[in-house]
Amino acid sequence: MEISENFLFFIWRYRLLHQARQICVAGELLEIIHPGNLNTHAGPDFTESRLLIDGRHWAGNVEIHTKSSDWQLHRHQINEAYESVILHVVYENDVSITNKSG
Repeated sequence: MEISENFLFFIWRYRLLHQARQICVAGELLEIIHPGNLNTHAGPDFTESRLLIDGRHWAGNVEIHTKSSDWQLHRHQINEAYESVILHVVYENDVSITNKSG
């Protein structure tokens, strides 16, 4: 099934996930405190997001893609603007990703 990034933005922005808590790829429990503000300029898709991951508070940017491989396709791994991404939300996790720090 094809899912558009805009549809994923809508789901994230309005917290329309099936469960209040989600599980990350590495098995951590994710709770969305605040999905953040939609960024209409260059850089990560949502800014000032607040999350709870395995009971630890995180604040920062969230990037959303249909597939995790879109991170590399868009060359985010070499773009300084994406160093502050705290969560990469994807519909299909088809590859592992890294940032400039590894």
